[in-house]
Amino acid sequence: MKISKQRIAITAANRHPAMDTKKPSPKSLRKRHQKKSGGQPGHSGYTLKAVQHPDHIEVHQVKQCLHCHAGLEEVEASSYEKRQIFDVPQVRIEVTEHRAEIKCCPQCGEVNKAAFPEGITQPVQYGPEIKAQAVYFNQYQMLPLERTGEVFEALYGQALSEGTILEACQEVAERVEPGNAAIKKQLTEKEEIVHFDETGARVEG
Repeated sequence: MKISKQRIAITAANRHPAMDTKKPSPKSLRKRHQKKSGGQPGHSGYTLKAVQHPDHIEVHQVKQCLHCHAGLEEVEASSYEKRQIFDVPQVRIEVTEHRAEIKCCPQCGEVNKAAFPEGITQPVQYGPEIKAQAVYFNQYQMLPLERTGEVFEALYGQALSEGTILEACQEVAERVEPGNAAIKKQLTEKEEIVHFDETGARVEG
């Protein structure tokens, strides 16, 4: 059976808007600016400023006179020209071994063992700082599990397994649950209703 083009046009015109699920092609609302990349005229900018108390001081000696080649190692410096370098120190993972003493009582023969600090439960395990960083990279910076492990291998020379990262995320989730519950209770029971939602609606197509 043939359907005329006119009938198709009428059917399309009478179709309910809610049935039109075809989304329009996305168009950027951003307008191109005429500014060049980099600092703009009038911008104060930001430059490094020397600190009064640096973490390390390296003195470079004048050992010989450039003119007559006389030795100057025993001559006291009259002044210094200073230049400061801001950098991150090379980071490496530190391993701390905890040893719990085991002693036998000479009076009764009972064997006594010291207690390990809280949280140290395995013969070998990661500490809280490295776990916190793993959660930060994975949950806040949105890095996938595999890339999070690669970051640790690149920065610290210690690749984390996906299971270790997931376990750290679960541990943090359990710790923040009471705080999240308190926030939800405050918002749902004590805060006033603002009367709006996020229902999507099309405007001008």
